Amino acid sequence: MSSFAPIAAELRRSVVGVVSPTGRGSGYCALPNGLVVTSLDVVGYERDVQLVLDDGSSVAAQVVRANVALDVALLMPVEAVGLPPIDPAPEPQLGEPAFLLGRVGTEPHLVETHIVSTSRVLEGFPHLLVGGTLEEELRGAPLLDALGRALGLLVRPRRARSHGDRSAFRWVDGLVLPNAAFEGGLTSADGAPEEILELVPEYGCARCDTIFEPDMDRCLECGALLPHRHMREHPTQSTVPPLKGLFAVKAALASMGIPANRARVGRRTWRFSPTLEGQDDRTQVDLTTDEAGDHLVMRAPIVLVPTEGAENVYRHLLTLNDEASGPFRLSVFEDIVYLSLFSPASTVDPNSFPTRVSEFSRALANYREALQNGFGAEPAFEHPAD
Repeated sequence: MSSFAPIAAELRRSVVGVVSPTGRGSGYCALPNGLVVTSLDVVGYERDVQLVLDDGSSVAAQVVRANVALDVALLMPVEAVGLPPIDPAPEPQLGEPAFLLGRVGTEPHLVETHIVSTSRVLEGFPHLLVGGTLEEELRGAPLLDALGRALGLLVRPRRARSHGDRSAFRWVDGLVLPNAAFEGGLTSADGAPEEILELVPEYGCARCDTIFEPDMDRCLECGALLPHRHMREHPTQSTVPPLKGLFAVKAALASMGIPANRARVGRRTWRFSPTLEGQDDRTQVDLTTDEAGDHLVMRAPIVLVPTEGAENVYRHLLTLNDEASGPFRLSVFEDIVYLSLFSPASTVDPNSFPTRVSEFSRALANYREALQNGFGAEPAFEHPAD
């Protein structure tokens, strides 16, 4: 059973399905007077909608407030139905567990998730971002914390620029508008139900806030395309270009919290010390790229070639390279044995690069220990002075 199931069972009466001529979604009661909050994308620009209650019945409701830019609509049932309000929650922490509770058809629908981002700014507004794939009918559903308090509501997808291509964009799903963004609207609708039903929603342009009529395609004031659900354009397809040269290095170093400009020691060389358990603090690793920026090399000194028995060390290194099936290679330059890892720059992934550094550092320590014990070689940690 879901860990949130007992809380969801207590709150299900507060969550409704929302049906309009142009869409279906979810909503929840936010005030003691029965006011329901949902996504404007669900109701479109219709005034009259239906609410599906927990017992399977439906009741008429009217849109009394709307905010086009925020994607929020406030609904008031035309008759008292006794919906218990859900209390608001304080701001969540990154990674905090949470759950969405909406209605798909007449059935309550619970989705466990977690907070991926607490301030994802899209189209000018900060959002909470949650993980997972969500059904469209959950739009307008509340995001709830572990105590069953509302953190905000699931809103429509927002446009974001595609990485590496300023002319393309993509839709970002899983966005939750936090309570603070629409609490002013709730305050304006906190009154007697019969009084709130007399309110008539106005629709303001998301760019310039000029009032427009719902049957218009563009704002007459600024010319912006108005957000109609049926007109949502398919994003321009864009292929993210592969990382090269400096961009690959910056992404790799940033994944370990290292600013590239501070680590740079040459035109195409960056140096850092991996802070890993069991690794000597003096260890220096160089990242270098070729002239074209197509390849990235991680390189670090292992030991000094001993003055006696050097020939045996060279033979051993040749044997190790011949037998090695992995990506690591050994070399000698100016009487220093180096370990190198050669990779195409396009394969650098900021999510996995720290693991690659960890594997490189582990191999470095193992080779250093073996050459010390087998040939009495003196360890080398730092690159020679440039």
